[in-house]
Parts: sequence; C-alpha cells; structure tokens
Amino acid sequence: MYQVFVVDDEPSARLGLCEYFPWEKYGCRVAGEAEDGKQAWEKIREEKPDIVLTDVKMPNMDGLELAALISRELPDTKIIFISGYSDVRYLKEAFHVAAVDYIFKPINLKEVEKVIQKVTGSLGDRQKQKAMILQMETQLLQSMPFLKEKFFMALIRDSDFREEELKKKMEFLNVRFPSGNLYYILIVSVDSAAEVFGGRSERESQLLSFAVLNVVQELLEKYFIGYSFEDSRGEYVCIVCPRRGQEEQLLLLAEEIRENLAQFLELSTTVGIGSPAEELCELRHSYIKAARAVEQRLFMGQNRIIVTEDEDRPEQDWYQIDFRRPERLSDFLQNGDYGSAKKEIMDFFGEIGRHHEMPKWYIQSLCMNLLLLPDQLLYEYGGREAAKEQEIPQEIERFYKIETVREMERFIADRYQAVCSFFEGRRNSKQRALIRKIQEVIQERYAENLTINQIADEVYFSATYLSFLFKQETGETINDYITSVRMEKAKEMLSDPAIKSYEVCRAVGYQDAGYFSKLFKKYTGCSPSQYREKL
Repeated sequence: MYQVFVVDDEPSARLGLCEYFPWEKYGCRVAGEAEDGKQAWEKIREEKPDIVLTDVKMPNMDGLELAALISRELPDTKIIFISGYSDVRYLKEAFHVAAVDYIFKPINLKEVEKVIQKVTGSLGDRQKQKAMILQMETQLLQSMPFLKEKFFMALIRDSDFREEELKKKMEFLNVRFPSGNLYYILIVSVDSAAEVFGGRSERESQLLSFAVLNVVQELLEKYFIGYSFEDSRGEYVCIVCPRRGQEEQLLLLAEEIRENLAQFLELSTTVGIGSPAEELCELRHSYIKAARAVEQRLFMGQNRIIVTEDEDRPEQDWYQIDFRRPERLSDFLQNGDYGSAKKEIMDFFGEIGRHHEMPKWYIQSLCMNLLLLPDQLLYEYGGREAAKEQEIPQEIERFYKIETVREMERFIADRYQAVCSFFEGRRNSKQRALIRKIQEVIQERYAENLTINQIADEVYFSATYLSFLFKQETGETINDYITSVRMEKAKEMLSDPAIKSYEVCRAVGYQDAGYFSKLFKKYTGCSPSQYREKL
C-alpha cells in the first residue's frame, strides 16, 4: 500500500484527512501526521512516505520549506499542498518545488478523492515503469554470458573493430585483458563429437558441454588471464593472454586440458594452438591458425595437441586422380579378392596422406567414389535386395562423421571386405558355420549387455562384415536376432508364476523394465502381464 503523511497545524484538518477519508479505497494508509514542517520532517525522513499532504502556511517550518527538503532528499515522494484561497501567491512558488497538486481549504473530501486518484494513478504508472526497468536490468544481467560469448565470437571473426568501439564493449561486458601481453587462441575440439553428443538427450548434451567448458575455464585461469566459450561449431575456444616469455606454458595448459577431460569426463580431445597476436583486433588470424591446426586431426589422428606453423607450407603438387583405380577395384570385388582390394585402398590413402594441404571436403569427395562402388556392383549383380539401397544413406552419413583419414580407410576397407565375401560365395560352408557361431554366442550370452562389436571380437571378424553377412544369410539383423532370442527366453520364464516380471527383464539382458515391456509387446502383441494372464 502507498504510505501517506499529513502535515497541518489545524487539528480538525488533520483529523478530517486522517480519519474520515477512505484511504484503503485507493490502496493507501496513513503512516503519520504532524502539526508543522519541522516536526514532520524528522518523521518523513524515517517513514519515507509515497505521498505527503502539507499545509502551506505553518509555524516553525512552512510547507514550502518542507517540500524543498523532501524534493531534495526523497525525490520520488509526491507532494500535495493544502492552502486557503488567500494563499495563491504561495502556490505559484509551490510548483517550483515539485508539488503535484493542491487542495483548497475548507477541505472538500470529494476534491481530495479526485487528487488522490490522480496521484495514486501516477504512482502506479511509476511502479510499473520501475518494475519494467528492473525486469529489463535482470534480463540484461542474465544475458551477460550470452552477450560476452557474442562479443568473443565477433572478436575472433571480425578484424574491423575500432579501438574506441572495442573499449566500450569491453567496459560494458566487464571484460579485461592485460596490456602488453600477447594473445593466443586455443581450440579444444571433442573427437568424434557427432557420436559423443548424438547419443545423448538434449539435457545430457547441454550438461556435458557445460562440464567441458567449466574444466577448460578453470585450467585456463590456473595459467593465464583469459576467457573460454563454446563457438557455433560446438568447439571450445580459449582467448589466452600469456606474458611475453610464457608462451611455452601454452603447451602445458593444452596438455592439462586434454588429460583432465580424458580423466574426469572420459572424452578424447584435440587441441589446436594458433599463432600469437600483438593486438586484440588480430585475434582472427590466431583463430584461423588454430582452426587449421585442429583440421590436421584428419591426417595426424585424434587425441593430440597440434601447434600451427608460423609459415605456410611450401606449395605442393595437387593430388592426381588415378582414373583406373575404380576399374581395378571392381575386378578385385567381383573376384572376391579382398587382399588386392585392401592393398589398392591402402595405396590410395597413402597418396592422400602425402597431401596435407587438401581440405577435408575434397578428400571426402574422392573417398565417396570408392565407398559407393561396392554397392553399385551389388546392385548390378544382386538387385535391390543385395545392394540394401535403403541402408546406403545411413552409411554415407556415418562416413561423413569420420574425423581422421585412418578411420576413413578402415571404414571403406570394412565395406570392401563384406562385399568381397558376397562375391566369394553367398552360401559356402564357412559362412554358414560363422552364422551358426554368431547364433550360439547370442544364445549363450543373451543375458549380457551384448553388442555386435563384442560378438565380432569373439569370432575374429569385423562388425561391419558380420552385420552384412548375417543379414544376407538370415534376412534379419544381428540386433533383431538378439531381441528374438531374449523374447523367447522371456516367454519361457513368464510361464513360471514364481518369477517376477522385473526378474525376467533383468534375466534376459534388460535393465529398463519399461523398455523391456515395450519390446515384449511389439514382439508378442501383448505386455508381459497380459501374456502371463493368457497362460
């Protein structure tokens, strides 16, 4: 409620205003009263009322002096003067001290209502305005991390900042860099990020990203003054400011970041270190160098610290495409000669490895010709079913997520191994024995958290080859077969009323009862409890 203070040397006037005016109707309450300005001022300073009604002519301190004090020390307090018609000359002076209205004596409560309604309306508008400003300030404060990140992004991608503009932005965002130091960019990139984050829910991904950034910033502050943030590519960028002569500690920082992320978050990371910049406006060049260093992961492998070179590499001859290679590989595939096909693939990637200047997109385009060749042959010889054309888009998507040349080579070689086996013979005894072995492993270990990679390790073949062969020979995937074995075992166990449903769930390899129930219903057409009731 609004607080009201009444000042008048006439007791009857004070009584009428304090006791007979409906203050509650306008959201007000009388906080106090006084008979002159001097007495009132002490109380007003303590109470800090929203509205003061004061007579103009009073002993000791008149209303004008009181209003001047209030306006100076409590500028938000609204002042309403009470005066007789003979005091008009005082009222002219009154409006010089921020009075908002006046009431003539003898006091008419209807007139008072009009004035109070006007003043409380003004106070309400002011409160709304203050609330809006407070909300905006709160939102601005909450947005500071985002605004800082936006500023840092602009800093590493735009070299056109004027010095005065840069200074203003840094002051507003409370960003401080020491003068006279060098500036470096470090980029921390999570290896196989698409798989690491893609297998998590959005909440889990955000929590993991937050944890990475916390580790990076904490270690950065241990060594240098600097800032870290996540850029639009999902990499973690550090703006580092070592003193001259401290540059070698950049490697120590990078190594500690890499080790801590591996130890505490079980993440493999590649750290790229850019070139030194003398001024903040030159950070863009350091960022470009650091980004190029991270790109060398393609050739050098993951889980490394890569330092950019100060000078550009000498110009090398561009890679010459061997147009006869697809023809040779086609012959090897049709003959089931995986050994020769693998050697051809190794030669191709050996040539790629000698051309570090090639961008990733160009290498991917060269590889795509090799990757699709086996499926083209399968289509020609075995039709749509053999080629499994519905799976090709997923294969391509998985390939484009690969981050190193070595992994690309392994991925393509595995595909060639699978297709060579197809051409070697769809129904030879060796393949049938392998299928039986896979089925035996599943029937023996269905209660475990069994994966295709674990089965592949046990039978000494690649997971890609096993998946291809099993689907080709049985018409179902390995995962589908694991599910069918588990569901049949579950049906057997559910026939025993002494075994609880959750015990059945765990006994056939599932920890999540809800997920087990969903699979069981999909497989049998009814839930475990419904199935048991039918028995």
